[in-house]
Amino acid sequence: MLRPLDAPLPAGSYRLQTVGVFAVFYFLLATWTYGLSVPSGLFIPCLLTGAAWGRFVGICVGKLFPVGTAQVVKGGRWVCCVLRQLVLFRCLFNMSRR
Repeated sequence: MLRPLDAPLPAGSYRLQTVGVFAVFYFLLATWTYGLSVPSGLFIPCLLTGAAWGRFVGICVGKLFPVGTAQVVKGGRWVCCVLRQLVLFRCLFNMSRR
């Protein structure tokens, strides 16, 4: 059975050890790919490595803090990201109007 892409994952879908090994492995592969002198994909492995590290940190925050605190920390990170993008957009908009 297929789930929609925006469906929440069940708790414990990803184990910390599995995500950690995956992140390190893909980081090493991306580093090796970057060191090759051939045109090869580097953008997607770097995105995948960043996503794996983000999931790893998210799992660690969820395990270190109680449920309520983890949601507050994650929500605060989201708010900071959105505010930073809004300030950047506003600065660029003001520069383009001169």
